[in-house]
Amino acid sequence: MDDGSRHKAAPTPNRREPRQPTRCAHLPVTSNPATPPDAPINADAERTSRWCLALAAGVLLAWFGWFASVRTGGLCDEMGHIGSVYHFQEHKPGWPAEMPMLPGYHFLLLSFTGWHPDQFKMRLVTCGLSLLGLVTFAGAWRRFHGAPPGPATLLFALLPILQPYTAMVYTDAPALAAVFGLWWAHLAGQRTLAALLLVIACLLRQTNLLWGAFVLAWEAVHTLWPPPGGRKPGDWRAALQRAWQHGGGLLFVLAAAAAIVTYTGRLTLSDQHGNQAHPNIATLHFAGVLCTLLGLPLWPRAARTAGHWWRERWQRQRGLTLAAGAAAVLTTVLLARTFANSHIWNRELFWPDATFTLLRNWPLVWIDTHPWLRWASAANLVLLGLATPALLAGQPHRRELVLALVFGVVPLALNFLVEPRYFIPLCAFGLFFARLDRRAYRTLALWFGLLCLIHAPFIARGLSLW
Repeated sequence: MDDGSRHKAAPTPNRREPRQPTRCAHLPVTSNPATPPDAPINADAERTSRWCLALAAGVLLAWFGWFASVRTGGLCDEMGHIGSVYHFQEHKPGWPAEMPMLPGYHFLLLSFTGWHPDQFKMRLVTCGLSLLGLVTFAGAWRRFHGAPPGPATLLFALLPILQPYTAMVYTDAPALAAVFGLWWAHLAGQRTLAALLLVIACLLRQTNLLWGAFVLAWEAVHTLWPPPGGRKPGDWRAALQRAWQHGGGLLFVLAAAAAIVTYTGRLTLSDQHGNQAHPNIATLHFAGVLCTLLGLPLWPRAARTAGHWWRERWQRQRGLTLAAGAAAVLTTVLLARTFANSHIWNRELFWPDATFTLLRNWPLVWIDTHPWLRWASAANLVLLGLATPALLAGQPHRRELVLALVFGVVPLALNFLVEPRYFIPLCAFGLFFARLDRRAYRTLALWFGLLCLIHAPFIARGLSLW
């Protein structure tokens, strides 16, 4: 006998289905194919995330407490920033002669210290803004990925080329906090706030204009090449319309900056020696060294992945694979024979009557003076280039990673000085978009932490810096 129990009951006319929470009003729900927008968050993952977030904040606070107590004098560019702050505090006429950025950071220090700055207070303000950077990174990460942000935020806090500056009188960490703030605001649909944060980010470091352009480009890319299962591909007109609708405020800020540059010839207050807009081949070689160092524990597994990927290409497309191999050999020869360490600030390991050294200079000087290292560096760059397509192929957000790489390379290509701090935004966005498994997060966190622990005593005693 059939009582109708096998059939679904008719819907009640006045009954409403519960609404599922959304991550972002205009973010495609397939931004991460591995994480459906309404998937339940694992309780263990949330617990682990909270521990990682607490540890990330603890790292910053512990470093500030130690560095501020051990290093009573300024270190490297700290002295220049501190001098500029006192210049404004004492109401001296004009602008500091050698300040290569806008004075937003310096006026922030004056404001938060009640216009009575000292070195400890200025470092404390930087530490507080760095903690805010953890918040904006984590908030944007959860908004974009729809998952607990703790492990990625811990890697961000431990990023070796960023971590020392979170308690020093430098602009890098506060500027990055503003950049991820505008990215978070944009993902949340707070477009006016995003435009305001872009202005703040540019007042801290003018090169952050590039990340405002990155957001607009990201909007356009998601129209031209939507994620699998998303909207239909659009044309350039639709892409530009989407960028305008979702980033009109950012576009206005970028247009205003372009007008200022057109009228004045630059966006900075001075033209400091050493910061000329000129490409330097040594930057490319240093990028290879830095990438190898930061990812060292993961490269063996990455090499196996790349090897399998290229073997598949060999079986399917032998002609293209042979052409890629020939191009790799020619590129190695070209990179080895064209290396030059041209910038005067990159040529010295130590300075007269000083034990202080910059770690960035050591690989550049050694590559310049040892021909075999020149060839090794060139081969390393080519191998990294061959591994990159294979590694990107396994990433759900490879378009974002490529886009971040394009925008992150611009300041590196336009600066004659080889400086690790110029790599910080690129590395930070790489950590943001890369999806790693639990083992990779744990391995990288331990490795980053070890690098920071090894280097910390030398920094605190004024012996070295990146």
